[in-house]
Amino acid sequence: MNHYKNEIIYPKCTVCCCPAEGPAGPTGPTGATGATGPTGATGSTGATGATGPAGPSTGVTGPTGPTGATGVTGPTGATGSTGATGATGLTGAAGPMGNTGPTGATGAAGATGPTGAAGPAGETPTVTVGTTTTLPPGTPAEVTAVQTPGGVQLNFAIPQGAEGGTEDDIFASFATFEMRFVNAAPILLGTATPDPTGNILLQDSTGIVLQPGYYYIAYSVSTILDTAGYMQITPSYNGAAHLEFGIYFKTNGNASAYGSNSIIIQVPAQTTFTLTYNSDVENRSGAATIAVIKLNRTME
Repeated sequence: MNHYKNEIIYPKCTVCCCPAEGPAGPTGPTGATGATGPTGATGSTGATGATGPAGPSTGVTGPTGPTGATGVTGPTGATGSTGATGATGLTGAAGPMGNTGPTGATGAAGATGPTGAAGPAGETPTVTVGTTTTLPPGTPAEVTAVQTPGGVQLNFAIPQGAEGGTEDDIFASFATFEMRFVNAAPILLGTATPDPTGNILLQDSTGIVLQPGYYYIAYSVSTILDTAGYMQITPSYNGAAHLEFGIYFKTNGNASAYGSNSIIIQVPAQTTFTLTYNSDVENRSGAATIAVIKLNRTME
């Protein structure tokens, strides 16, 4: 209970020294709202209340809407696994026979069978040579077998061979001109007539290489000696010098020295033929020629 004095509200006294209270007066008008005080601290969370009953799980299905437009066809899915094989149908009528196919590859050889028993020993036949007849050239050869009491006789018919042609000659020639010869050295040469067969070839301008066979060789050498002296020419072949087939010429003064020779030689293996010049004086304007012919005769 409040006490009012001069419209001022005083708190209720606990020890009354005031006169006795009178009857309560009418409630005064509400005063203006004061400013909001600061928020107090949050109180502790209260205990969770009991769970209410569950509502219906599924609502009522509404009416079906209209069918929408067909969408774009999606990509083809992966092929599914092959289904089980169906039952075999009835056998149809036989078709016409096809063409024979190509022969297949030969199979592997089978194992060798066992060796059979040896047969009885036969009689050794006697083979004899009967007649031999010469047939015209170009006729096929023949061999005729004639049975005899002890074996067989062979008769031969052999065609005559065709007449052979004449073998080509093989030859070559060599020469040098206006050449100063060097003492104790082979004479330098050049090829005048080449041999296309390769049997007679000049090598290193001094040696004539000869293949095996028989050869006819003719040669001549001339020079002018500056003073009185001699000229000696020595042929060499088959690995040796042959003075017996050489040339020797001696002068009494400033004069020409000249000589020639011809020989037939046998060449059992490839060899080199040379002409070596020797003199005791100087020379000038030398010349030499050599002709070589391979003879048509086989080596014995």
